[in-house]
Amino acid sequence: MATLIARNAEMLLTMDSNRREIAGGGLFARDGVIEQVGPSTELPTKADLVLDLGGHIVLPGLVNTPPDKTRPCLDGCKPSIRSGPVSLRRPYMCLR
Repeated sequence: MATLIARNAEMLLTMDSNRREIAGGGLFARDGVIEQVGPSTELPTKADLVLDLGGHIVLPGLVNTPPDKTRPCLDGCKPSIRSGPVSLRRPYMCLR
């Protein structure tokens, strides 16, 4: 089974009922399926692929969505996220 850890994101924006914004967040996935999201310090430490996502925004659950469609998802976020230096035009990886 292939595993992935994406850690140290500038911000991880959850789509849960609390709309949590986790600075320094990340996720753990196995075979392309997300199993855990949260602060990077609470994720497993080993995986087949480990990505350092410093300077990136992570939107778990938004799969294969063009940047012009993800921008409205940020409307409810803090102003620093909506207008900050992090670009949504960077390449992205799709997980389900």
